Amino acid sequence: MGLALELMSESAYLAFEKVSKIKHEYVCGRVFAMAGTSKKHNKISLNVGFQCRQAARNTNCEVYIADVKLKIAHRENYYYPDVMVGCEEENNDYFIEKPCILVEVTSKSTETIDRREKLSSYKSIESLQTYLIVSQEIMFIEAYQRQQQTWLMTHYTQPNEFIELPCLNTNISVEEIYESIDISNHQFSSET
Repeated sequence: MGLALELMSESAYLAFEKVSKIKHEYVCGRVFAMAGTSKKHNKISLNVGFQCRQAARNTNCEVYIADVKLKIAHRENYYYPDVMVGCEEENNDYFIEKPCILVEVTSKSTETIDRREKLSSYKSIESLQTYLIVSQEIMFIEAYQRQQQTWLMTHYTQPNEFIELPCLNTNISVEEIYESIDISNHQFSSET
């Protein structure tokens, strides 16, 4: 997130965001400009989104990448997760409120926000089952998964490990997430 603009009401933010040339997240009345992403970041998001979309075919689940907002109403926050899956009917064209999967691809400038502020906000969403924090620098995924009333956190670092995505009734491998991404001088592609 970039520098915060002045305080703004929720309705003013939503109107402003519809005409803005850059995206902004909204946290407790403050508006934060978002920076562009790297090619690695974009590829990882697409890899996850593609695998989720494949699993969502012939279901009522929808997959969104980067440009659709997540609304956390009870906190008055709006974020742009890198990948978001929702399986409940929603009636707004610009945001969803009931995701079951959220994914953030971290950078040096966002990893603290992804692991603290967003983790806390995301875990407060009743419909959320899985939150993945994916590093673009090293092969490292932090998976938070709802287990009844608690959250289980697991680290994934090996290409042959699988992460369960219950709301899509599927798994995604670490190798699929990092497909065609050069991480730590080791290229992972679908041919290997």
